[in-house]
Amino acid sequence: MFCQVLNFPNISLHKINVQNYREISLAILIHNHKNNTRLYESIEYFFSKLNLDKSIKKTSTYLVQGTIRELSSLDIVFEDLIKKYHNSIPIEIKYILRLGYYQIKNMSSPNYAIVSSYVDISKKYNMKFHKMVNAVLRKSIKYKIKFKNPNIHTKSKLLNHPDWLYRKWINDNSEEYAEKMAIWNNTIPLIWFRVNELRYDIKSFITYLKLKNISFKQYNYNNIYFNINQSSSLIYSELFKEGKITIQNPFSGFVCNLMELKENDIIIDACAAPGGKTSYLGELMKKNSVLYAHDLSNDRLKLLKNTLSRMKLNHINISKKEVTIDKLNLANKILLDVPCTGSGVLNKYPDIKWRKNKSDLDEMVEIQKKIISNASRFLKNGGLLVYSTCSIEVEENESIIKWFLNKKSNFHIKKIANIIPDRFIDNNGFFSTIPYKDYIDGGFAAVLVKND
Repeated sequence: MFCQVLNFPNISLHKINVQNYREISLAILIHNHKNNTRLYESIEYFFSKLNLDKSIKKTSTYLVQGTIRELSSLDIVFEDLIKKYHNSIPIEIKYILRLGYYQIKNMSSPNYAIVSSYVDISKKYNMKFHKMVNAVLRKSIKYKIKFKNPNIHTKSKLLNHPDWLYRKWINDNSEEYAEKMAIWNNTIPLIWFRVNELRYDIKSFITYLKLKNISFKQYNYNNIYFNINQSSSLIYSELFKEGKITIQNPFSGFVCNLMELKENDIIIDACAAPGGKTSYLGELMKKNSVLYAHDLSNDRLKLLKNTLSRMKLNHINISKKEVTIDKLNLANKILLDVPCTGSGVLNKYPDIKWRKNKSDLDEMVEIQKKIISNASRFLKNGGLLVYSTCSIEVEENESIIKWFLNKKSNFHIKKIANIIPDRFIDNNGFFSTIPYKDYIDGGFAAVLVKND
């Protein structure tokens, strides 16, 4: 089918050309903006509603994520070329311009074809602006950034980061750190796959990849992880559908290894969805062990159940819990992979940096304190608690542990040198990764033991 009619929230009824990745990309971005959803949710919304080829999905995802990733540096150009850009241009036209210029900068299509295509799309959304779209995109082809010695505010925009976060990284670390983090976050993320060793083996996977001429790189510190450039060929493969492989960053594997699972463990994964770490814990479980997986909403539990179902992990107990207040089972191993700002994974989820502000960080810290305070009550004496985030902010990491230990004298920090490579252990003995240094997700984990 060439066109499908789709009525999506807060956007007028449109005929969407399902063979036009530019039009699909625009619809995703408008939906995302007007409904204040996460970017991946808007992508999934359209992919589930439209009958799209794999190649269209792949290109649309690349274009949408790239445009959001480079949002503020794209806007710098239009702020210069269009008078009162932010106040006078409808959001649909802004995203047409952003998509067009991003594609001119980063994709191999002929510039004249890119401009012509977006002019045609602009006629569909707003006839009044199609001549402006044509003129501005043509000017953007030869546009050169004019800033020689930008101040911090301008530099944060050029590097596609909110001013508050860029300044925070400078204040907490250094200007060099902030710049390197921002540059890393502007890169296309590495995609990692993990072998489910309950259902498959590493040797067979390597044979499969070679047979399919798929280039790969095994992770030096854990050989069940594979960096794959042609990720879409695996996502749609039978191996993935059958749960023999899954997408997971090696950082998450390290966090799970910190749990040191043994026979007869009673395990809680308290913030389990979407289920990546839960599934790996399910694979690592030993004899006579029980694993309880919790999350706080039905939508998130659905994601969790779908992941575990695909991975054929039917032995995990799933239930809805508000971990800040609810009673849990007594356990000797608890994983708290708490909600956080996600500042360690901004190249994977570029919309996060535009959605969060300092007050969101403060709010997250309060939630994290409530989670660790409540969940720790259900840890048995001698039990082990792993607190982890995908954040690189000290407030969500070291400061939470310091606050908790000051409050709970019956807990102490466990050394992790026998579990985690030395390069990932910071001066305080915590597991800590910085993306531009370690080439995996940024994040933090601490292992606490409850005294007997």
